[in-house]
Amino acid sequence: MLTTDPSRGLRAIVVSGALIAVLLSGCGAGGAAPGTPPQATAAPASATTPQGPASATAPPVSPTQQSASPTGQPQVVEILEQGQTYQPSRVTVKAGAPVRFVIRNDDADPHNISSGQIQFPQNQQDPGKASTLDWIAPTRPGTYEAVCAFHAPDMKMSIVVQ
Repeated sequence: MLTTDPSRGLRAIVVSGALIAVLLSGCGAGGAAPGTPPQATAAPASATTPQGPASATAPPVSPTQQSASPTGQPQVVEILEQGQTYQPSRVTVKAGAPVRFVIRNDDADPHNISSGQIQFPQNQQDPGKASTLDWIAPTRPGTYEAVCAFHAPDMKMSIVVQ
């Protein structure tokens, strides 16, 4: 005999709603792992970058690295995308530490930074634009490969996590 308990139906609806909310909370995060910033942001024309005011004619980023500061600020890594290459092609970051990539795309095509080995927030660098990409380095030391999904396998860089 089948009996209908109204509280049982309400409980099923609440549990189903909670499950859907949990599943949907991962949507729209660009595939980023929990705890990683949601997405790269393009520097608006009036913004200031480490090289000065950002604009369509801003000078190119020189490919340099700076160490993370003792105050917990992110390590700043400057990347120049030029000639369908990343410059530098090898960067070193501290395991588990916040990293801010300051990226300048000097090519006529869009680029991004992605990897099949480590998780990056969804990002795209438009031609002639500067942008930043905030990221948390993996906690596991090693050398990881990152590529431009538009120009892989040729456009790649190594990220050394220490």
